[in-house]
Parts: sequence; structure tokens; C-alpha cells
Amino acid sequence: MPLLQISALWTRFCRLGRFSSPLLAMLLNLRSFLRPLLWTIKQSPPSIPLSLATLPPELLPEVLQYLDWDDVLRIRQVCRRLNDASFKRSVWLNIFLRHSMALPHLFRLEKPLVMHSSTELEKLILRWKAVDKRWSVDDAQPTLHRTFTVTDKSRSCSHLLRGGRWFLAGTIHGDVQYFDLDAPIITPRTLISAPFHHNFSRDLNTNTHIRIAVDLDHNSPTLAFNIAVLIARYDRDSSDLRYVQVWHVEPERNEFGQVTGLSSRQLSSFYEEADCDICHVSLFQETIAYSIRHFYPKPPRQDLVIVKWAEANGDDLTYRRRVITHKVVDWISLIPGNRIVCGRVRTELFDIDEIPETTLVPSNISSSQRNQCVMDLNVSSISQPFLVDGSTRFLFTTSGKIGGLVVHNGLPFRMEVKTLFKGSNHTVEAQLGYNHFVSFEEEQILTGGVCWGDHNIKEYMSIKKHRSYNQDERSFVDEISGRIVITKLRGDHHTVVEF
Repeated sequence: MPLLQISALWTRFCRLGRFSSPLLAMLLNLRSFLRPLLWTIKQSPPSIPLSLATLPPELLPEVLQYLDWDDVLRIRQVCRRLNDASFKRSVWLNIFLRHSMALPHLFRLEKPLVMHSSTELEKLILRWKAVDKRWSVDDAQPTLHRTFTVTDKSRSCSHLLRGGRWFLAGTIHGDVQYFDLDAPIITPRTLISAPFHHNFSRDLNTNTHIRIAVDLDHNSPTLAFNIAVLIARYDRDSSDLRYVQVWHVEPERNEFGQVTGLSSRQLSSFYEEADCDICHVSLFQETIAYSIRHFYPKPPRQDLVIVKWAEANGDDLTYRRRVITHKVVDWISLIPGNRIVCGRVRTELFDIDEIPETTLVPSNISSSQRNQCVMDLNVSSISQPFLVDGSTRFLFTTSGKIGGLVVHNGLPFRMEVKTLFKGSNHTVEAQLGYNHFVSFEEEQILTGGVCWGDHNIKEYMSIKKHRSYNQDERSFVDEISGRIVITKLRGDHHTVVEF
């Protein structure tokens, strides 16, 4: 690359105006260094070309770090000096920082950034780009197909963490297990033990329902999250119990800094009233929300309960809570601004601060609460929330099309819908990410992509069919790793597919 092109490169970056002061100072210093060299080029005869390879070795990484990943790979083929400079950690660190700033932040490192070598950063970036390319390639076939077993799994109680390595599953005994999908052999390990002692001779007379919800710590530079575990235990020999717990989870590392597993510590534990079933749960920062269905009086009614989990820690049922009574929902999600969005026939947005606090158990409350915003939107399936540019976004399916629900964090309360993809009936029960979705049709797995239209995302709208699979109960998709975990309708076997 001639120095004149390098000069144009830093000029283009300076015009972007998106750099911090230290980075801008570095560019200005680079500009000052290049000026005399550029003047020499202009005064030199054409027969004496100066190229990038003629720069001092200590300057080469400072220049290469402003190239993109594919340009760095190409420049390795020019000569030995450029090849050596392309492996410098500063080069791949700057490339990583630029790409990791993309919104939404879908991925967290499992160890601090300073502990990543140049080779590790390069592998991360190349893996991201390879997966991104395969998402947009028609008829791309899976590169890996493995199976693992979840013993005594609880229905509808699983979660694939963003990044694609860790799969969480609740069991009918009240435990939460985790699986390392990067391991050569995928085996279960206990993350959280049940809050009661197992008595397997009595477990035949016990029916246990478990629900989990995960809240990623967006302020942590590495992977960290809180997990809510709600257990409804129906024991014929004793009184019914409803457990609500919140745990903090971080990676475990060995003496070499390598991540070998996950560890948990309890943050809060309290009880909910008996004679109810726990249907849905959401966790965000210091707040937990869950919907419960009362068994009595008849007909059963459903309420939405919101609790500051740190304040409710203990055995007393008279902790402060906020309750939206007679609220039947198919999904709920706590979002920034102390709000909660939920839906069934309609999608409703509530200001939590406007809901009165009470120490009464939900079954003793009769008054209802008015929503702050409502729209006639009945979704068939909906994604996890994504925090983007002062708003919370969801991908959803309804009536054979895929749309985006945008809930603005500021005032006034406002929700809007964007139609992103007009598909067919096979998108109705899709598993959704931010830009990609997975669904099943006629014993085939289908993948597709959408574009929100307001970010630098490759625009494509496509449906791609892949090799046949049996019809499954549910699938989990991770966009960063390209992994899809498929759970069987019957049996304990799970399938991991990678694209």
C-alpha cells in the first residue's frame, strides 16, 4: 500500500469524527510522521517507489490497526515484514474494538480483554465473520451436528446464553444444569441445586414445575449474568411450596486463565403464596416479574407480580410487591425505565412506578391497573429484548410475517412496529434473534435473516432450507456462534447444529 493511500486512509477516519481524544491524538501524530515521507515521495523520481513495506517496523502496526480484518489478511501475502506486523496484538485489538462496538451488544468475552492474545482476538473476529457469511448464504449446510442428553429435563425450561457456548436447563427435581457446547463430549454439570432435599422415594408423588430467566450484566466487560429460578413444588405429603431465587453466575477459570465452567452464588431467596402456578418470568437488574395462575377461586385468574428481589430476601410473605391483577399474558419482559411490556391478544406497556406497592399476597388483591400504552398486536413468538440506541427492541412473528417491536425508553410512552419480512406460515413459530430466525417446516430446518434498516447491517431477506430433521418441540438460536440447539418433543436427546 503506497503512503499516499495511507494518508487518504487516516484522512477518511478523521472525517468520521467518532474517535476518542487519545485515538485522535494518535492519528494526528501519525499524520505528522507521514508528512515528511509524503513530501519525499513527491520529490523522488518515479523509478524509486516507496511502499508500506518501507516504513519503520515500529510504525507498521500503528498503520495496520486502522485496516479491516480482510485487508490485514491480504497484506500478509505481500512480504515478510508486513506478515510479521500483521500478527501484532495492537492490530487485532483495534479491529476487535471496532467490531465489538456494533449494536446491539450480542456477546461478552469470557475472560478480560487484556488476557486475550493476538491469536485469540484474530480467531474471535474470523469466527464472527465466517458465521455472518454463512447466515447469508443460500442452502448453506451445517458444519457440525452433535447430540447430548438432558436427563429429567423440565419442559420449556432451557436457555442458550448469547455467545453459544453455555446451555442451561432446569430439571424436574428443581436443579439447574449447564452444558459446555464447546467441549468434545457434552455432559451435564450442576449450576444451582434445588432448594430442597431430594427424596427419590417420594419424588414419584411430587410434581415440580421450574422456570428460569437470565439477565446479562451489560456493564461487565466479561460474561456475567443473573438468573432467576422459580420452582412450584406440588407435594402430596406436605404443603405446597413456591420458591423464588436469584443467583449471580460467572465463569470459572483454571490457573492458566482458561474458562473451565460456571459458578453461582445466591443473591436472594424468598417465597410466593401457595395454590398458584408460575407461568412466565422476567429478570432485569434489581427487579423480577412473574405471572401466576391461581387455582382458587374458580374460575382461575392470572396476576402479574413485580418484586425488588433484594428487598424480598427472607421467609416472610409480607414483602413489598406490585401486582397487576386479572392479567392473562403469553409473554412478559422487564425493560429499562422501570417498565414492563407484556402481551397476549394485545401488547401492553406499564409504568411500574404507577403500580401501588402492597404487602398483601396477590390472591387478596382485587383492584386492577391501567396500562400506559397499548397496541393491537398479537404475536405468535417473540425474541429476547435487545437494548439499542435508547430503546428496547424485539423481533416477533405474527400472521406469517416478521416484525420489529420498538419500545422507546424516554417519555412519552411510545411503542412502534416495523415490518421487516413478509414470509409465509413457516415463520409463525420461529425462534428469533436480532437479525436472524430459525423455524421448522415439513421436517426441515429453515434459517432466514432480516434487516432493521437503521444500522450498518448487510441487507438481505431470505429463507434457506437445510438438511432434514424431525419435527421438534423447540429450538434455540445464537447469532454470534451460528449454533442452534434443538430439543426433541419426546425424550432427553438434544441436537446441536452449527452453520
